[in-house]
Amino acid sequence: KKKGCVLVTCFSSNISRIKSIIEIGQKLEKKILLIGRAILRSVDAAIETSLLPNNINFISFHDIKKHSLNNVLVICSGSQGETNSALSKISLDKHEKINLKKGDTVIFSSRKIPGNETAILKVEDRLISKGVEVINDENHNVHVSGHPAKDEISDMYHLLKPSSVIPVHGNRKQLEGNLKIAKKCQIENVLIPQNGDIIKITKNNLSKVDKIKIDIKVLDCGDIVSINDDRFIVRKHALWNGIMTASIVINDSGEILAVPKLTQTGITEDMKMKNFLLETSLLIEDFVESANDKIVLDDKLLEIEIKKLISRGLKKTFFIRPIVNVHVNRLQ
Repeated sequence: KKKGCVLVTCFSSNISRIKSIIEIGQKLEKKILLIGRAILRSVDAAIETSLLPNNINFISFHDIKKHSLNNVLVICSGSQGETNSALSKISLDKHEKINLKKGDTVIFSSRKIPGNETAILKVEDRLISKGVEVINDENHNVHVSGHPAKDEISDMYHLLKPSSVIPVHGNRKQLEGNLKIAKKCQIENVLIPQNGDIIKITKNNLSKVDKIKIDIKVLDCGDIVSINDDRFIVRKHALWNGIMTASIVINDSGEILAVPKLTQTGITEDMKMKNFLLETSLLIEDFVESANDKIVLDDKLLEIEIKKLISRGLKKTFFIRPIVNVHVNRLQ
């Protein structure tokens, strides 16, 4: 019924859904176009394993300009609002081949996974602002869950007859529900683990024997580091408070050789800050000239004292605690 281009987005791993979409497109005599690496990989694997027929006449991504988008059914990845997905790029007008406009339609053949709502809504809003009609399970019957229901899980347990069950997918309510189903199927050994649990599995028993301390890891600057690494604490501090840097040049005797230089990042650019930088530079000069030899002849002690001086002034003047860096450059 839709006149313009119709794009359907779903999970790339849901082959049965992709197969249904392809069959609908063929019945409507639409050209089928796949967009997104994840979709292409899944379809290639499905054809290789005979889950999809090998005679589907997909149009090439590179030949899209040869066809009117009104006659094309696009199957696309990005149903969860993933930043680098094909659908997200299309919504931002950053896709090299597909440009949606007023009169086109995007169908979300999936539900919003908890936690992804904001990202999905942003994509939907961008599409709607272009005049694209957005259809999802909230306004049309376009989604059927691919997850097994209670009876299907029971059937699986009756077929497999496992001696033990370890539910690991879903929230606590779902895990407890799985445990109850297993118990009703006369499976005695059922254990719900916590992240990090070490479980000993024997023929007739499951038991927690130890626990490993686990942590979320992230890729940062080419390294795999803990999400609780000090570098992220420092960055968060700088995000909300800014950074102040002071540099002084002195000789071996502790005499200042140049006017102390102060710079700031992310605090404020107003006249109040300009006055503060000037006044603090003078205060540093006065401090160094009046400090005892123990301080002025020890770079570390001098850095600490100047840092305290600057931090006090920042808190009193701007009511924040920026990161303060002091560099002492000592010339012979």
